[in-house]
Amino acid sequence: MPVPTDMSGLCGRAAGRREGRRPGVALYCYSRKVVGMWKTSSAPYLAPPAPGQPDAWTAQTQGRGSQRILEAGYVEASAEVAEALRLEPGAGVIRRTRLILIDREPVEIVTSHYPSDLNGVHALAQPRPVRGGTVWLLADLGWVAARAVEDVSAETATADLGGHVPQSVPLLVTRRTLYTAADVPFEYTVMTAWDGRRQRYIMEVA
Repeated sequence: MPVPTDMSGLCGRAAGRREGRRPGVALYCYSRKVVGMWKTSSAPYLAPPAPGQPDAWTAQTQGRGSQRILEAGYVEASAEVAEALRLEPGAGVIRRTRLILIDREPVEIVTSHYPSDLNGVHALAQPRPVRGGTVWLLADLGWVAARAVEDVSAETATADLGGHVPQSVPLLVTRRTLYTAADVPFEYTVMTAWDGRRQRYIMEVA
């Protein structure tokens, strides 16, 4: 069931209760307002590291993590990518796919998409590391995430993962769209993880 954009009415019907619920939606409500705020373990990956500091993945894995670029270049946007980036199906996008490793063992495949006419991001179409990292490059060009929307699902590995994951292995798939302060989507990323990886969300209730 889709989550409504304006949830004040749903909370209003839960007036007098600390928590309002309906199937598939959990809200913390008080006086017709949603007062809960989610925090996610993705947050460190959405802002560039401070000068002289390692990227979020290196810091999180204490140097045990690495990545390998599997593909980078220009492709036509699929219907899913076009919808996320508000493009016409078949519009040109930059696609960049990385294999994520811990202790040299693959644990995740990350594929990011960017509109091909996005100012200054053509370096991402090259199959080589970006100095300072992708988040730093985008921020330096003025593409800073003010909002992130994530959809998380449980799926099963298929053959289209390039042989990096045995078929039928359970997967945790996160689809994330980044928006500027002007609500312009500029990055759509699909993160496919296995080997017991987790995504944590924390709600702070006022």
